[in-house]
Amino acid sequence: MTKRAVFNPSIPVFRVSAPGVDVDSASQSQLLLDERVFSGQLYLSGYVARNSQTALTITFPSLGYVPVVVVNNVFSDGRITYPTGYKTQNGGSTFVVPVINYTVTASAITFNFVSDAAITGAYYMIFRRSL
Repeated sequence: MTKRAVFNPSIPVFRVSAPGVDVDSASQSQLLLDERVFSGQLYLSGYVARNSQTALTITFPSLGYVPVVVVNNVFSDGRITYPTGYKTQNGGSTFVVPVINYTVTASAITFNFVSDAAITGAYYMIFRRSL
């Protein structure tokens, strides 16, 4: 049986590993909870250019769960917008923003550019911890 959690208040240590991974030998990317990190751990970030496309999908190695994702629209005049809402759709996380809708799975983000606003792309951040 795999040891998945360790708790020691005298050190202090509180860690939980991914299923099937021994918590004592887990790398940080295999830890779901880690006392050394107080907020979501950034897994991947980047910029996606619209290039006149209405839909675009980027893929990443599967985390085994739907991660938390933040997307910020970038307009041609340099403005950057921020998320305005959240809902769950088809088992995945979907943030609804003024110009881009996007759907997240355990291994992909699909961006849907839903208006003809002067948007050039979007910055995205994928956080390792699920909601």
